[in-house]
Amino acid sequence: MNQLTREIIVTKISEGEKRFSNSNLAGLDLSFLDLSQLQLRCSSLVGADLSGSLLVSSNLDSVDLSGASLVLANGRGANFRAANLSMVNGRLANLSLTFLSGSDLTGIDLTGGTLAGGNLSYVTFIKANMVGVELSGADLNHANMQQANLLGANLQSANLRNANLQGANRRGVDLSEANLTNKKQLSSSYHHINKR
Repeated sequence: MNQLTREIIVTKISEGEKRFSNSNLAGLDLSFLDLSQLQLRCSSLVGADLSGSLLVSSNLDSVDLSGASLVLANGRGANFRAANLSMVNGRLANLSLTFLSGSDLTGIDLTGGTLAGGNLSYVTFIKANMVGVELSGADLNHANMQQANLLGANLQSANLRNANLQGANRRGVDLSEANLTNKKQLSSSYHHINKR
């Protein structure tokens, strides 16, 4: 795995380099950098600071971002398939239209962020803090959202087929036009929701 520094990355990007797969970026300060359309698959970004960074349409397939900061980051349309985003601080992050299928977001803090229109199928959101998160139109098929805090989240037109929201805080959640098919394990605990 290639060990890189912020300075090396900035230089390589300025020279047109886009390939950073299998790199060790753990703990680096990558805040407020334009990392759009980069190939970062299978890299380690454990504890990295990506606050305010642009990750638009980047490939982060199978990356380890555990404990990283994505505060105010823009990862619109990025590929995070099978990535580890556990315990990430993603407050106010824009992760709309992202591909997160099979990723682990256990304990993530996405307060005020957006995952609108994203593929979140088979994603683990156990104990995630998702207060006020925009999830409209997202595919949450088979997502595990046990004990997640969804206070005031917008799940309008989301696909929640076979999703597990047991023990989740769903107070003030907007589920209008959402697909709730095969939710029998949830039916007894749906309360304090807005289903128009």
